[in-house]
Amino acid sequence: MRIKEIVLATCLVLASIFSFSAAADSKVFDTVTWFKLASSSGYSSIGGTEKNTGTSITATFSNICTSLVLTAMEKSGRYNLKVTWSNGRLDYCELEVKPQPN
Repeated sequence: MRIKEIVLATCLVLASIFSFSAAADSKVFDTVTWFKLASSSGYSSIGGTEKNTGTSITATFSNICTSLVLTAMEKSGRYNLKVTWSNGRLDYCELEVKPQPN
């Protein structure tokens, strides 16, 4: 469990260090419903529902933050997953804690 927390913290720190260009595109997933890990094709894909719209969305990348995707799936309803990429290449993944009712 401690290693998972360290990996998550490292990914979040790295995401905050990198800035993205005007050509960057982002999708924010309210819920991640599926995850296809890259194999011989070199591309990973995720699918789920978009934050605030409930629309089904997908994203495909040449690289992906596997630990963040798995956390978003395991703790459904607790996090939003934001993925940002430019030129078909993943810039960063970010987990955002959803506001929890008191």
